[in-house]
Amino acid sequence: MKQKIKELWKKIKDKGFVIKLSLIPFACGLMYAVGGSNNVPKQVRRFGIPTLLTIASWFFLKNIWVLTMLTQIFVYHIGHGIPDDNYPEDINADEGSSLGHFWTMLFRKYFDRVTAHQMADLWTRGCKAWLIAISCLAVPILKESWSVYVVASMLMVGLIASLAWRGLGEKIIKIANKTYTVLYVDIVVGTIIGFYVLIILKF
Repeated sequence: MKQKIKELWKKIKDKGFVIKLSLIPFACGLMYAVGGSNNVPKQVRRFGIPTLLTIASWFFLKNIWVLTMLTQIFVYHIGHGIPDDNYPEDINADEGSSLGHFWTMLFRKYFDRVTAHQMADLWTRGCKAWLIAISCLAVPILKESWSVYVVASMLMVGLIASLAWRGLGEKIIKIANKTYTVLYVDIVVGTIIGFYVLIILKF
């Protein structure tokens, strides 16, 4: 087994540095999903992804300002829960996170509760995605590649706002008598973030 791993690593090295970096989006997707599952602390997502992306940015740019990307740690600490449709009438209803509560109550002034819930899903996730984009500002500043940054950021925010709250299914994994529920949507979101950072670094 150890020999097979060495051979695989040699093949990856032979393909060049860019292919090795292509593993980063996959790692981000894995950490995002695992960090949100049961029996795994959310710190895997909150600290793992920002740290990985910051290290990758350092290899590309060799500039201390890439450390500002670690502010993503705070973004991943922001809740994105949406209040239940029967909130606040039902005292047992979930009031959601602060961000989700704000957008839900705002949209309820103009739409019915079902529509307001959907709009709040979009804007809550979209806000968090924009904060991730803002945390990466050091990249276009250092590279002077603003057009790539703007287009890639808009695509990333649009994708996450549209997909992050949807149910795309799940996979239940058992390891050492422990059960882990991994959501496919979390894998997608984490992978999108990883690809986004690689795109603004590469182009």
